[in-house]
Amino acid sequence: MGHRHTPGVLGRLNRVERHLEAARQLVASGADCAEVLRTLAAARRALDDAARLVLTDHVHTCLAGAAQDGKGAAALAALRHALDRFKS
Repeated sequence: MGHRHTPGVLGRLNRVERHLEAARQLVASGADCAEVLRTLAAARRALDDAARLVLTDHVHTCLAGAAQDGKGAAALAALRHALDRFKS
């Protein structure tokens, strides 16, 4: 099964890169700290959006496929482990 949200994830990751580059330039130029923080917050939002799309795809494709193949428990355990690492 393909991942339906791949283009959206890639777009958000590109946005993260642009925001991080902008933050890097702001810091290098001695810009106002508030502007740097706003730019970093935008990068974080884009990264969070990408993570939500990856999770959505994972549930609809990987977990669903694993459940059909009788491997749902192992797939769910792997997801729990990934989410624990993601949250920390």
